Amino acid sequence: MKRLTILTLALLSLALVHCNSGSSTSSTVSNGHETVKISDDDNTYTVEASFAEEKTMDVFRYINEAVTPSSTLNSPEDHVNARASLSGGGIIHLKARSGELTLTFDKKANSEEAYHRVKELGEGVKKICDVR
Repeated sequence: MKRLTILTLALLSLALVHCNSGSSTSSTVSNGHETVKISDDDNTYTVEASFAEEKTMDVFRYINEAVTPSSTLNSPEDHVNARASLSGGGIIHLKARSGELTLTFDKKANSEEAYHRVKELGEGVKKICDVR
């Protein structure tokens, strides 16, 4: 009887570990004025940033350096909701306007190399917003 109980508990534990094996992380950092939230799960990597309007062009220039064509975001008045190609490969979805940015990356539709590039992009946005 004791063996059966131990075996049952072991199988139940294994099943729970298997069902919960998907990884998901989310972190939000803020300096009181700017906020950057980065979410990373099995399917998607997302950066959501809100920042002072005077930082808009700094963020836009940084994003433009990483995407092709490099003129996706031209002025603080731009309202963008589009797909963009990462320089070197990979596709991201951008939503941007003055003081706000959402970048979404589909892991299933892109390479591991592109995933690492987009993670660097998210870290760069955090640096520009000064919210490390």
